Amino acid sequence: MINWALKSQKNIIDMLKASKAKNRLSHAYLFTGEEGTEKLGVALYFAMMHYCDDVCLECKNCKNILELKHPNVYYIRPMGQNIKKEQIIALQQEFSKTSLTEGVRVYIIDEAEKLSLGAANSLLKFIEEPASQETYAILITNNQTAMISTILSRCQVINFTPVSKDVLIDELMNQGVSMDIARLLPNLTNSIEEAITIHKNPAFHEIVKLVINLGNNIANKKSSSFLYFKNYQGVFEDKESVSMLLKILLLYFLDTLVERDPIFISEEKTINRLREKKESMEEICKSIVKMQEDINYNVNYGLMIECFLLDIDGRF
Repeated sequence: MINWALKSQKNIIDMLKASKAKNRLSHAYLFTGEEGTEKLGVALYFAMMHYCDDVCLECKNCKNILELKHPNVYYIRPMGQNIKKEQIIALQQEFSKTSLTEGVRVYIIDEAEKLSLGAANSLLKFIEEPASQETYAILITNNQTAMISTILSRCQVINFTPVSKDVLIDELMNQGVSMDIARLLPNLTNSIEEAITIHKNPAFHEIVKLVINLGNNIANKKSSSFLYFKNYQGVFEDKESVSMLLKILLLYFLDTLVERDPIFISEEKTINRLREKKESMEEICKSIVKMQEDINYNVNYGLMIECFLLDIDGRF
């Protein structure tokens, strides 16, 4: 989401604009930072500012770059597990040809930490000896420590910092997300785009409702947690939905241990009641963390959750 990149990484964009104005742009950059820090958005902005003085986002050049269709902007991402040598060779061959479109040429390599050794060696030569003086490289990574040192040493590193949760909350509410949900989403992702995608998923809202009701059930000793979840048997059979359930469960029960304004603000009275059972809450949180590790292995998700709920029933 380019508009969010413009807002959340304004300092970096201003720095790149100033470098261009002073003719001090580096021939190769490494954009590094957590997932969701809009590194690709800024990379596309870098390309657009060479073709549109105002970066209007509406002209033909801007639209083509945003859609990765511009003839002078080349985008690479992993094919399968790695970025392969053949992809870098194809880049070199493309940039060795005379472009029919006048202007600088920019290549963007996403998830650059996944360059194979052969691809990295080919890229190293291309960074050192670009096809022309008007060639710029932008490598993007969420994991700088996994980058090959010879590539890293030839790039100007720009660190992208996550925006604050308060800023994310404000942006989500500006986009029509309720305050309760807007407070929760930044604890699941730092990406505004992913947060909106999660919000649009009906299963997410069902999980939130389910977890809140479970907390009420425990705090007020209404009925068996195991029997309560039986109504949802079969819903949590895939890893993605189980992972989301565990993340939200952990956030909910951490509200009972951490001295902060509860994320689930509509349930503050219930949270306070659960805080009186600190030892049990600590054990529940440990169990959830263990389940988050276990789902990476071949486990029966339904049985795992049932055992967790039976443990809760045994404690209350």
